Amino acid sequence: MHNTAEATVVLPGLGVELLPTNRPAAKFDLDVMVGETYDTDGAPAGVRGAVTVATDLFDTGAAQAIADRWVRVLDQLLAEPEQRLSAVDVIDPVERRRVLVEWNDTAVPVADVSVLGLFGAQVVRIPDAVAVVQAGVRVSYSELEVRANRLAHFLRVQGVGAESVVGLCLPRGVEMLVGILAVWKAGAGYLPLDPGQPAERIAFQLRDSRAVLTLTTEEILDGLPAGRHRLVAVDDTVVAMQIEAAPVTAPEGVVLPGQVAYVIYTSGSTGRPKGVVVTHGGLVNYVSSV
Repeated sequence: MHNTAEATVVLPGLGVELLPTNRPAAKFDLDVMVGETYDTDGAPAGVRGAVTVATDLFDTGAAQAIADRWVRVLDQLLAEPEQRLSAVDVIDPVERRRVLVEWNDTAVPVADVSVLGLFGAQVVRIPDAVAVVQAGVRVSYSELEVRANRLAHFLRVQGVGAESVVGLCLPRGVEMLVGILAVWKAGAGYLPLDPGQPAERIAFQLRDSRAVLTLTTEEILDGLPAGRHRLVAVDDTVVAMQIEAAPVTAPEGVVLPGQVAYVIYTSGSTGRPKGVVVTHGGLVNYVSSV
């Protein structure tokens, strides 16, 4: 805002004159330079200015839109100086519709099935195809299915059922995928836990989500918060034997769109972390759109 046109240096014998200059190139990505104008009596007569943009980032239409929005804001504030800034409409109805309606018209057909159901269809279609590759180890769809089924039966025996939450504090890779599928097959939702996070945060998530138990490994176990919550190491000898002895077929049950698929917690930067429940219907919608 240039409103100091008369504030020039006055020194004896020095003549100073304000000369306008052209602006042949943008110095910044975007700048708005304005200055007050006055009538012949010295009374304010408005504001004039220019919007300058870097053409590698903005085209003429974008620059014009910025200027139009700014003028629109000024018009509204002049008409109602007492209104709150939050009530000022920066964009016009046409642009608002484009942003809120047209750009969000992203609906795609969604199969009436869960992600677990999509996985099951792959098992039937290509059972021997590679589903997971980790550190040179290849796991087929049928093998992944069997491992998940056995773990799901184990979880059922441990009291996991519909709408339960099971913590998963497992290494990335095959174990995590088996855990996710098993939790869904048992009718529950999973809570992903990062062993690298503070124990206090992990304890809060387990307590707040009311997780029935947490699946982990012997290596991670000692770093998790101790207490009344059940921690189950899937590679513990006794546990591994129980899982291996479980049926290879999936437990009976139906996954409904409104059931919880997983619970994810916010960072907590504004206070206490908040758990967000994602349903199976929401998850398959996401998977279908990417």
